[in-house]
Amino acid sequence: MEIQLETVVYEAKDMVARIKINRPEAKNSLNMQLMKDLCTALEEAEKDPGVGVVVITGSGDKFFCPGLDLNWAKSLFNNKVLRHLQEVAVGECQPGTEVPSVR
Repeated sequence: MEIQLETVVYEAKDMVARIKINRPEAKNSLNMQLMKDLCTALEEAEKDPGVGVVVITGSGDKFFCPGLDLNWAKSLFNNKVLRHLQEVAVGECQPGTEVPSVR
């Protein structure tokens, strides 16, 4: 059986489920859609009694999965938080600067 999700290809055959990460344009890095698709594929493998092992691979010939898609992650932060993180990273944070916090 083969299932084509938006960012993952799932195939189960001969007791092996193969999950291929398929975001070559982003070097197979993780974004929300890929994480959802991986969960869907893993759930499919878990409920299939004909699957004994899961193999996860990446599309393309250079990358498996480098981790979080930083371009996507940057879009999650508002500009104020990003500016503050940049200031702290380069040591430009001045005394009295408002520091975002979670309470």
